[in-house]
Formats: sequence, structure tokens, C-alpha cells
Amino acid sequence: AAAEALAEAASLEAESMTQKELAQNLDSLKASFDSNLNRVVQSVKSSNENFDAKMNTLNQHVKNEIGALKDEITAVKMLLEEEKKQKTLDRALKLAYHNSFTYYPYSYRVQEESGKLAEGVIGWFLLGEGASL
Repeated sequence: AAAEALAEAASLEAESMTQKELAQNLDSLKASFDSNLNRVVQSVKSSNENFDAKMNTLNQHVKNEIGALKDEITAVKMLLEEEKKQKTLDRALKLAYHNSFTYYPYSYRVQEESGKLAEGVIGWFLLGEGASL
């Protein structure tokens, strides 16, 4: 019976040692897992920060391009308006003598053609100077 008690005590001590080793291994595994988890979390945070920075840069670039495009569209609209004015004046110049009539200017004794007057006025407008009368 003493031998049995001794064998049982040895078995309990072996189990106790195995449980201690398991607890130590479990603590070591937990510490390793925590460390790896922290590295993964830091990596994800860093990746998100880099992504946010890249998105901000991209958004700013897109805003700049849209602004430049708006400026170009405005410039083209202005050019088209100016071209439309010029074409209107060119057409008016071609039609200056259409239905022209003869008249006597207030201070002159010579006859003048209304087409000549219209042509002169339109010419000044074409030069961007307005009418010089």
C-alpha cells in the first residue's frame, strides 16, 4: 500500500509539473499572440493612414483638374462669344451698302453714302474702338 501511495504521489507530481508546463506554454503563446496582434493592428492603422493620405492627395488633384477644366471652359465660352460678335460685325460690314442711300451731312455740302458711314462705324467696332464720329 505504501508503494501504491508513493506511485500515486509521483503521478500527481508529474501531472502538476505537466500542468505548470502547459500553463507556462499557454502564457507564452498568449504573449506571442498579443505581440503579433499588436503588429497586425499597427500595420493596418499605418496602411489606413497611407490610404487616407493617398485619397486626400487624389481628391486634391481631382479638384485642381476640375478647377482648371472650369477655367478652360470659361475661356472657350468667352472666345466663342467674341467670335460670334466678330462674325456679326463681319456680316454687317458685308451688308453696309445694302439699301444704302445718299444724304447730306450737317456740316458738308457734299453728298455722302449711308453705306460708307455704316462701313466706317462697323470698321471701328471691328478694331475694338467703338464708333469714332
